Amino acid sequence: MQCATNEDLDKLRNELNQTINDKLKSIQNSTEKDETILDLVNSGSLATYFDFDVRTPQVKSMQGIQQIADYLKANPNAKLTVTGYADATGTKAYNDQLAQDRANNVKNILVQQGINASRINAVSGGIDNSTNRNLARKANYKISK
Repeated sequence: MQCATNEDLDKLRNELNQTINDKLKSIQNSTEKDETILDLVNSGSLATYFDFDVRTPQVKSMQGIQQIADYLKANPNAKLTVTGYADATGTKAYNDQLAQDRANNVKNILVQQGINASRINAVSGGIDNSTNRNLARKANYKISK
């Protein structure tokens, strides 16, 4: 049995993000689009990814952040929790701060797009040991109405 390489996982993650973005672009009904985004976000399917030891999102993840910003603009009572994660490389303290910085940076991007900061809670999820390191470097979201 052959293990997936980091390059294979990056390709898979990029294909998943592109599939999600294509699906959202194809939905014309705003209510259906909002429900789809809510489902994707709260299920963890729509995530933002980061490179090793980097606090700013990968360019390919910016479309997902834009989709979340659009949802929040269309739903002014909705609130968002951004949880940043790091891989297991380095100390726990370092990775806790790295994860917090990632969440804060995503929050700042959303604020720059016009979302009130009081609607966004940025937290550190610390180290994500549940998956491959490339997939662990991420931010996940939860939307509450």
